[in-house]
Amino acid sequence: MLNRRVLRVRVLQFLYSYYSLLKFNDEPKQLKGDFVRKISNSLQEINKYYYKYLSIAIFLSDVNNEKREIAKSEKIKKSESRFNLSGNKVIDFLRKNKQFIDNLIRYDISWSSKSEEIRNWYNLILGEEITKNYLLLSNPDFNDDFEYVKKLVNKILFKNEDIILYFENQNIHWSDDRLIIRSMIKKTIESLNSPNFNTFAFANLSEDIKDDINFASSLFDSTVDNTSEYDEYIIKNSKNWKLDRISLMDKSILRMGIDEMIHFPNIPIKVTMNECIDIAKDYSTPKSGLFINGVLDVISLNLQKKGIIKKSGKGLIDNNNNIMSKNSTNSLISLLLGLIVGGVLGVLFAPDKGNNTRDRLNFRLNKYKRKLEDLIDDIVDEKDDIKSEAKENSNKVVNDAKTKAEKLLKDVDGILSKIKEN
Repeated sequence: MLNRRVLRVRVLQFLYSYYSLLKFNDEPKQLKGDFVRKISNSLQEINKYYYKYLSIAIFLSDVNNEKREIAKSEKIKKSESRFNLSGNKVIDFLRKNKQFIDNLIRYDISWSSKSEEIRNWYNLILGEEITKNYLLLSNPDFNDDFEYVKKLVNKILFKNEDIILYFENQNIHWSDDRLIIRSMIKKTIESLNSPNFNTFAFANLSEDIKDDINFASSLFDSTVDNTSEYDEYIIKNSKNWKLDRISLMDKSILRMGIDEMIHFPNIPIKVTMNECIDIAKDYSTPKSGLFINGVLDVISLNLQKKGIIKKSGKGLIDNNNNIMSKNSTNSLISLLLGLIVGGVLGVLFAPDKGNNTRDRLNFRLNKYKRKLEDLIDDIVDEKDDIKSEAKENSNKVVNDAKTKAEKLLKDVDGILSKIKEN
């Protein structure tokens, strides 16, 4: 199967586009259906670009062969080594491979040695040191041919800015798909390392592409259908944040994460959260990872207590145990710490920094102090509720969380004391 990270990112991209277009569309059901089909097509098209990229070497070789034929009629004979590319044994094998030919037809890959892009790229590779050295070889053997093709693909074709730009214009998902395709082509080239090609095999995009498409489509479909409900969870569990203040990207990540936790019982909550946090770091703002972590953690705990999130099976969280995980407690404390720092900075840098600044700062810190005291009480209560069979593994986690919360409380008290002194 495709890496689930790839699928989640693809769903997120389409969710972001869907929400952006929704306010301009009068038929949301049709819009959603269109996006579900686009998700499916975009995943299946990765194979198309795999074969298209792999075919570049063949068409470059064809250009070289044309040059060779033209040279035959010239009075001044040129070195035959200049046309090594046209006789490359590895490329010739691919050119004649039936499965490869069938897929070029299937995906309507219609460019040829006459294509403007191919001819431009041919001139580009001639200027590369790798190609220059290869064209100096007299009667290259199989290993020479194999090594050149490997370097051509990995060091030239996948690094050339003109070629990259061409595929970016062809495929909106190229920045993500490129890594997958590069890995597939690398495996394919490596399998061509024998003169009789007995180890050759085309790379598989996925062992079960239908299952991958079903996962991505279901995640998108369900997230869209339950957006209003998920937004209520976000509003209730992201204190001091109005929904319209949260960026569309962060809202999309949160909605997708909530949906996966609720509707995919075989995926552990920790996996969903870690994936959402990492995706937020890559596709949103630098601070989004911490924000996503804190909000999703609180939501997951509340929805587990209500029985809305149910996980069972080996390695998954059992809803009946009421165990506070290390991630959960640390995230709550991190969220509160963020709120405290934000609150203090909000007061210090507010436009009306007059005589009431100290009072406002004192009020806000006391407010956070009460929240910390409540958190410590909750941790202690949770510790008492933990079933006996889980106590040995969870006591340390709970005690560590309690210690961190108490330290934060002590720091807040220290700030309050300094305010009083001044």
